[in-house]
Amino acid sequence: MDGLAPARLIELWPEIVATKTRDWIAENVLGGQLSALDFVLRDAPESDPDIYLSFDYSDADVRFMKTLPPLTRGRGSASLLDGRFVALVDQGQVTAPTGGVSDVAGSSFIVPDIGVKDGAPGVVRLILDGPVPAALSLLDQPPLNVMQKAGLSPDIASGRLKAQGTLSLPLRKGIDTNEIRYDA
Repeated sequence: MDGLAPARLIELWPEIVATKTRDWIAENVLGGQLSALDFVLRDAPESDPDIYLSFDYSDADVRFMKTLPPLTRGRGSASLLDGRFVALVDQGQVTAPTGGVSDVAGSSFIVPDIGVKDGAPGVVRLILDGPVPAALSLLDQPPLNVMQKAGLSPDIASGRLKAQGTLSLPLRKGIDTNEIRYDA
């Protein structure tokens, strides 16, 4: 398919198929355009279906975490193959509550096995480039609240921050901060 708006995708998506994924997209994909959509379904008796999906996206606004500002002006691609979902960000930014805008181009989101029930592992490979106060402001949002816990303000330092890191967490509601693993 050449292209599709996320709202139209939800209209076409049967409510009984992958309900949690459908609901997440309906609630968190705030805008954008999908293009170059490919979908393949192969099925045979007494076997699990083979599913392949890929698409490009542009002008995307996505709430990736309820407590953080959304990714805006996103452009990239995504694919699902052998139960592994990967979304790549070629362009995108996050505007912090204070401190400015951070570029997140080069970041990715991976679900190694979408078939895992009650908390499939999610991996975020984050590349961040922006003002130091913006990064500290993002770290000060729930559930981390890093600056508040340290008794410091996000504007404690100035300058530019270029950082990369990996976060891994179970994808389910109500995770505890102890379940989030990170390396930066």
